[in-house]
Amino acid sequence: IGILFVVFAVIMVIAGVGLVTSGGNQSALESAKSKFTNAIIGLIIILSAWLIVDTLMRGLLGNEGKLDNGGEMTGWLFWSQVECQRVITPNKEELIYDPNADASTVPTGSTGVNCSGTVLNLATIPGTSQQALPDVVDDFVRMRTAAANDGITLTVTYGYRSDELQEEIWYRHHCDSPAGCDTPVARPCSLGGNGSNHSKGEALDISIKNGELSWLQSHAGEYGFYNNLSNDLVHWSRTGR
Repeated sequence: IGILFVVFAVIMVIAGVGLVTSGGNQSALESAKSKFTNAIIGLIIILSAWLIVDTLMRGLLGNEGKLDNGGEMTGWLFWSQVECQRVITPNKEELIYDPNADASTVPTGSTGVNCSGTVLNLATIPGTSQQALPDVVDDFVRMRTAAANDGITLTVTYGYRSDELQEEIWYRHHCDSPAGCDTPVARPCSLGGNGSNHSKGEALDISIKNGELSWLQSHAGEYGFYNNLSNDLVHWSRTGR
């Protein structure tokens, strides 16, 4: 639409110049008038077409789309805009694990830093690239094994993340806008918040696309994982926050 008005203005200027410089030449005068008329008619036609399409698209698709707690898109984005949103999905490695693994098989030695600057000794969840505190990994592996015995595959899509990454996610989800975050995001310590339990190594995001949620709600507490966030059901931590 913006380009349309620029083109319209250029044509009107050209027609105006032609009108002023026609010097009584009837042919030049008619040509300038024709440009004026055609520009106005073209503008009306294009604006009318856009208005019709806009009305239909708003009625059929709505104005916005959101990511639900399982990372799926619900609704539709405003039709004339393109918005990129990051959807966290498990990679191939995260789908392969030994259901009989225990904490003794967990690699150690990796470190992270929490909001207070304390160095965290992290462990890697077997079969994934995700990390958390060793006791969190130990309990998750036991929980994953129990779930596998019930025919449920638990997949971690996010473990530890630095406060710097938390800040990046904060801005990525427009949390600094007047409307607030478009998906639940904890305010990072660097921006005056309490940070995320992910940055403490105490939280895991677990995919809930294939019936995992019901199992987790029934059994996760047995392994020290809780979720008290009705708007962020993938997030499981020691505190539930």
